[in-house]
Amino acid sequence: MKAVRKKDCCLVLEGGGVKCAYQYGVLKTLVKVFGSVEEALFALTGGEIRGVAGSSFGAVNSAMLLAGGMDKLEEFWETLSAEKIFHEPRLQRIMEKIYARQKVFDLSTALFALSSGLDPLATQRKISKLYFDFLIGNIDEKAVRSSGLELGITTVELADFEIRSDKIQQMLPFDIDENDVSLIPNYTKLARKRLLELFLKDIDKGMLPEYVAASAAFPAFRPLKVGAKFYTDGGILDNIPVSMMEKRGFRKALVIRTGTGEPKKRWTDDINVRFITPSRELGAAAIFSVKNIQETIALGEYDAEEAIKASDKLLPGGTK
Repeated sequence: MKAVRKKDCCLVLEGGGVKCAYQYGVLKTLVKVFGSVEEALFALTGGEIRGVAGSSFGAVNSAMLLAGGMDKLEEFWETLSAEKIFHEPRLQRIMEKIYARQKVFDLSTALFALSSGLDPLATQRKISKLYFDFLIGNIDEKAVRSSGLELGITTVELADFEIRSDKIQQMLPFDIDENDVSLIPNYTKLARKRLLELFLKDIDKGMLPEYVAASAAFPAFRPLKVGAKFYTDGGILDNIPVSMMEKRGFRKALVIRTGTGEPKKRWTDDINVRFITPSRELGAAAIFSVKNIQETIALGEYDAEEAIKASDKLLPGGTK
């Protein structure tokens, strides 16, 4: 008699921007070896998959996986490039400057835009809009809700922050207002932040793509306004959203990471968590070059092969 598989397992995808191409590489190998994501999770955790959770760009991967499976992830990651998102070479150079320095769109970046013949705030607004529109356009809400699996995402609600723009204005050859908060270094520290752990039932129909994009609202971009509220990257407060799945009743999790350090544990020992962790640092979160993306995918494929061979890659704590 065939044993009944208990549906108590989830896949959790850590945030990390373009580093999340690694997750596609891992899943690509797992599907190649085990035949499907479902069979891979059962082989590696002993549980039947009931849900997928992600933070930041991990939320984007999670939603795409539920909507279109590996075909959707392949279409997205195998064709992704800076040109596809930002279109104009000058905008791409602005993005390279931001992420090469691992900074938000701050005052020096704004002045760099100005020196390139671009209006700084208009440039930042355009970059942000192109980024969010691109993400929103890749989320098929109807397909996600029809997948039969639970989706969990995190985002951070910003409230009660004030920016003293008068003194800053004196230094700048362009006009700013209090809404241009991301010109201020570490602007998220000036806000009251609230972590939102959202499942499909918590999100109004028609709004899922916006909330997934809000989860991936890296602080280099303007906070994303959804309804009357502003949101920023869910990874700021919980980049590995295992705890929300534990509270949901999941008892097994496979986490595909993008970082290599010790994960910040927000869950209890009641959930059995296993990790596949990059064997080296993946670099900046938004180097959208084809070369960087393909190298990251290839490392994910390799590490998944090693993880299958060597159980130490799957030990709690993400140790290698």
